[in-house]
Amino acid sequence: MGQTTAKKQRTSKLQALFAAIESGDLELAKQSLAALTAFDRPNLQDADMAKIASALQDGNIYSAQYFMREYKTKSINAQSLSAFKVPKNLVGPGNQTTYELPGFNRVDIRA
Repeated sequence: MGQTTAKKQRTSKLQALFAAIESGDLELAKQSLAALTAFDRPNLQDADMAKIASALQDGNIYSAQYFMREYKTKSINAQSLSAFKVPKNLVGPGNQTTYELPGFNRVDIRA
């Protein structure tokens, strides 16, 4: 099984879990969690995913929905931050670090 195939399967199982949680179907959410866990056990080592799993095991769909929203927010924020290149340490005149961010123009403010 290739890495991209495994990643697609993990994403699919995660989406199924989130869809079940969003719909409020506790039993389907538990089944989806079991399928995800069987496929990707290390996934539960993530603290936010562990909160979701714990809420589902306790039968609390509302807490699971809350933790799922937290998980999604953190995931979206992490993805948007990863789009930026963090200091590229280009040493220019004056030995200053230059930052390159996609979509931004570099302005020399040393004058």
